[in-house]
Amino acid sequence: MNFCRKCRERGSLNLEMALMIGLLIIAAVVSLFFLGGRISNSFLAAGGSVKGMNFAVNGSAGGSGGGETSGATGFGPGGHYTSNSAPTPVDSDWEFSDNGDGTYTASKYNGTSAIVSAPFTYNGKPVTKLYGGTESAPVIPETVTTFYIPDTITTIGSGAFYFCSSLTSVNISNGVTEIGSGAFYDCTSLPSLVLPNSVTKIGNGAFIGCKSLTSINIPDGVTIIEDGVFYHCTNLTSLVLPNGVTTIGESAFSNCSSLTSINIPNGVTTIGSSAFQLCSSLTSVTIPESVTTIGSSAFYFCKSLTSVNISNGVTEIGSSAFQLCSSLTSVTIP
Repeated sequence: MNFCRKCRERGSLNLEMALMIGLLIIAAVVSLFFLGGRISNSFLAAGGSVKGMNFAVNGSAGGSGGGETSGATGFGPGGHYTSNSAPTPVDSDWEFSDNGDGTYTASKYNGTSAIVSAPFTYNGKPVTKLYGGTESAPVIPETVTTFYIPDTITTIGSGAFYFCSSLTSVNISNGVTEIGSGAFYDCTSLPSLVLPNSVTKIGNGAFIGCKSLTSINIPDGVTIIEDGVFYHCTNLTSLVLPNGVTTIGESAFSNCSSLTSINIPNGVTTIGSSAFQLCSSLTSVTIPESVTTIGSSAFYFCKSLTSVNISNGVTEIGSSAFQLCSSLTSVTIP
């Protein structure tokens, strides 16, 4: 009996020890599972970032392999977009040209997407230019509706968005310094545009015929409003020119028929010929003392213009400068 009792006691101890060992094993497995999960997730996160950055370089290395560059904000080798909505660009959708200085130009988009991001790298080198186009050889097809420009690009070429009649949104990163002549020529559906502070030059006729454009800013670094920049932007209602502007070019705002007000900074010396011609909603204008020349037909047929204040600095007023300003009741001439 005592023997049996001892056997039972020993069996009980063995059972307890077995249970304890089992619990320890389970605890160890659970700990390893969670620890392993954390390590695995951390590894994947780190690996994803590294992979993404390498992919941006390797994917563009062949040019025709369909590699992708990262479109996420702040992601990739030196380039990013100002919006997280920017889709990832695909190299095989683009044609490139070597600038010969370790950079590339995105020469033409051959893809079919309506929402497009310009690439920021190719062959592991930055893309710094969006090439200019013409009516017969457009860079961006007119079916594109939304376009993202990364901060590696410094130049938007002449006619780059020539006749992109479906374009409604362009997101330009801080890095672009120059917008070429006719860059947005006849983008008739573009309602507004925000230009980054990096822009210092806007070429002739850059926004000709953007008849849906109601709002746009001119960065402080721009000093010349070139000829015909906003010609026939018939829905542009107001615009603030930065204090650094010295010249308003010929036909710069010609036929901006909805423009009701415009500030002319004290620093402008020349208002070009036909600069505000056919601005039929413009009601008043003040010419600052810095202005010396008002070109011919500068305010021709501004039929709503009721008053003009011309400062002492003006030495020349061209022919027909205020012709057919039928509502003009007050003119101050030094």
